[in-house]
Amino acid sequence: MAKDPAMLFYTADFLVGVAFMSMEERGQYITLLCYQQQRGHLTREEMEKAVGTLTPEVLAKFVQDDEGKYYNRRAEKEIIARREHIANKLKNFRSNTPSENSERELRADTPSGHSARENENEINNIKIDKGVKGGKEEKKTRFTPPSVEEVAAYCAERQNGIDPQTFVDFYASKGWKVGNQPMKDWRAAVRTWEPKHPKKETKKTAPVIDYSWALIGGK
Repeated sequence: MAKDPAMLFYTADFLVGVAFMSMEERGQYITLLCYQQQRGHLTREEMEKAVGTLTPEVLAKFVQDDEGKYYNRRAEKEIIARREHIANKLKNFRSNTPSENSERELRADTPSGHSARENENEINNIKIDKGVKGGKEEKKTRFTPPSVEEVAAYCAERQNGIDPQTFVDFYASKGWKVGNQPMKDWRAAVRTWEPKHPKKETKKTAPVIDYSWALIGGK
């Protein structure tokens, strides 16, 4: 799965925590929280490359791990909680046969603090990771309109009476749709045309008989 793009962010708690910081310090702090969510624990050098010289007030918001890297405890807690939440969702989704009802339950099972939009994003990520649509695994293929030459070759192979240029022009004008649905197999469309475009029979010419021999020696 792609890297999680979000974590819970409690605005009221943040505003209380930065009440005595300058706007520059607040900018440093929120930027470092974002880097922690995306990159993990940070070295002092990485932090200063990201936001410049750290003030004591900003640095006090972070603690060091066993390797000497810095992280914010509250952010760490929210990152881990969301990671576990998504992992459980994915595990449950994979262990059961997905259905319309199970997907509805997945959307409804929104933990405290998670918005409906966040839960929807999680479901989409799970589906992308699983490669499913409507609960069934699918091999996604993209339809590519054929060239006139490709249609001509296929028509020649089937020895039908379809004009390749007419076929291509017809479906190109319709956006390569069959009815209201996008075309999935142009060869199948060719085959459906065949009863309406029978092969033109070549007229047989009666053999020419040479009667000139009858004139030889005749009166």
